[in-house]
Amino acid sequence: ANDPAYHSQNRAQEIERFAVEAARILSGGGCVLIPAFALGKTQELLIIIHRLMTEGKIPPVPLHISGLGKSITEIYQNFPLYLRPEASTLSFDLFSVLGFLDDLSISALLKDPCLIVATNGMMVEKTPSARLARFMVREERHGIFFCGYIDPDTLGYRVFHAQPGDGVSFLPEEGPVPIVNPNIKRFYLSSHADRHELLEIARRLH
Repeated sequence: ANDPAYHSQNRAQEIERFAVEAARILSGGGCVLIPAFALGKTQELLIIIHRLMTEGKIPPVPLHISGLGKSITEIYQNFPLYLRPEASTLSFDLFSVLGFLDDLSISALLKDPCLIVATNGMMVEKTPSARLARFMVREERHGIFFCGYIDPDTLGYRVFHAQPGDGVSFLPEEGPVPIVNPNIKRFYLSSHADRHELLEIARRLH
């Protein structure tokens, strides 16, 4: 089942909740897919995941990156002096880059526990995150963790709101894929200021 409508104003608590759920999936032999926007979000999530692994809160499984986020990450690495200290250490040593994902390579990838940060954040059709999710919704052992905004008109929205037993169409040329996975969750790790933070800015400027 999906998470109930829930919003924590405490970012640290959301990261801890993410760590607990990811550790549960990975320890049980599953993989965790994190759909992410290529600019900013992908790099932020890589840093969070690496820190959680360093702290022992997430098992040290392979960490993969797929999609346009790889190219953006290269730019981050080439200009570290323009980044905050916690981002300037971002290194390709932390993860492996996935090439084009066909059905065979996806099946092989999902055999052993791993974490995958993949473009697109809203799981637009035929992007790496959608290609991976098409397989991962069919098994109970995996997790799909949305960490940002999901537009109601996107595939990601339909996947997030699907219940086990529902069917979701990933490709126009095939029928609906049956949803078996109960671990499709959302974590509020927005890169934008929330309502309280915006009000705090206004209060300080008053």
